[in-house]
Amino acid sequence: RVTAGSSFREPNFFENFSTGFAIGNPDLKPEHAHSWEAGLEQSVARSRASVSATLFDQRFTDLIDYNPSVAAPMPNYENIAAATARGLELGIHVAPGAASLGLTYTNLSTRVTNPGFDSTSGAALATGQPLLRRPKHAARLDVGYRFRGRGMASLAVSYVGDRQDQDFETFPYPRVTLPSYARVDVAGEIHLLRSRGAAPGLAASLRIENLFDAA
Repeated sequence: RVTAGSSFREPNFFENFSTGFAIGNPDLKPEHAHSWEAGLEQSVARSRASVSATLFDQRFTDLIDYNPSVAAPMPNYENIAAATARGLELGIHVAPGAASLGLTYTNLSTRVTNPGFDSTSGAALATGQPLLRRPKHAARLDVGYRFRGRGMASLAVSYVGDRQDQDFETFPYPRVTLPSYARVDVAGEIHLLRSRGAAPGLAASLRIENLFDAA
């Protein structure tokens, strides 16, 4: 499979029309992204399992950046920065019967290709640096089981690797590394009454997100 597309983000109200300490720019263009992906998927074991691999690439242009050196009445916001994001996603799905298992892994590489106005060490868009809060490694495990018309249970584990961010409590906002974490979600459903003809059924469900309070 091969797909391609484009998207945009309109400037928000503050970026267009703010006044006071920051001056908005009503002439801002939307931020744009152009992307493509190419992948292969193969069924095995008489379609009871499948494996997949996908390459993807995204280009971001006209990113809106804040220029702190501009004095009123000139606007502080301009379309200037650009960045790329590319990587590989691998997946395995197995469903031999009542049970199912899915596993995905994503390797992501991001890079600022055109910097913003800020050239200090605290710049959010610095040339050659990765985009903030984008993990290089991410994975997800989904396990499910259906109990022959009586209900179902599921477990999902999402892993997010370490990623760069900024410490906004310390000027000039140095880069820091956020630690990796794993989030666990569980869910279940039990059928109390099965539907019969026009009579509706009744089921009880329970879902707990972030079971171990991962941050």
